[in-house]
Amino acid sequence: MNTDQQLRELLAKLKLPTRFTFSDLVQNVQVYSNKKITFLSWPFPPHITGACFQSDSSIYIFYPEGAMPAYETLIKLHELTHVVLGHSHSQLNRQEEEYITQAILGVNLAYKDEAQGLVLRSLTNANPEFEVESLARELLQRLLPERSPDEQSLSKLNMD
Repeated sequence: MNTDQQLRELLAKLKLPTRFTFSDLVQNVQVYSNKKITFLSWPFPPHITGACFQSDSSIYIFYPEGAMPAYETLIKLHELTHVVLGHSHSQLNRQEEEYITQAILGVNLAYKDEAQGLVLRSLTNANPEFEVESLARELLQRLLPERSPDEQSLSKLNMD
């Protein structure tokens, strides 16, 4: 199956038009997966670009701290694509999810160390990365800019 066909199937699964915002994509993936999605920056070693964990009710997507915004978006799209394609991710048990959530909150340094170990161990899972990366790049090209409700269009601005 070629990338164009895979992309059409992915957009159909998510009930998305050809062009969409990142917020629309995330909302539709949450509906599709019936799980809340949380994005987190993380102090990865230089060779690690992202990770994804799932629990019964949540999906946690990690990207490197300090990533440039466009690169951060591509990493998030890559991990969301894994989710929609049903690729296996590390399934968190209750204790592991507690490590992750407590590390996010910064409550206890020991939780961060445990969470860091979980993240690094998860990266040994093999997934079809080339296929996912191709689809993530195609999704990136279809993103529309986010607009705040009070943002005016250029046509409405008085430029005289």
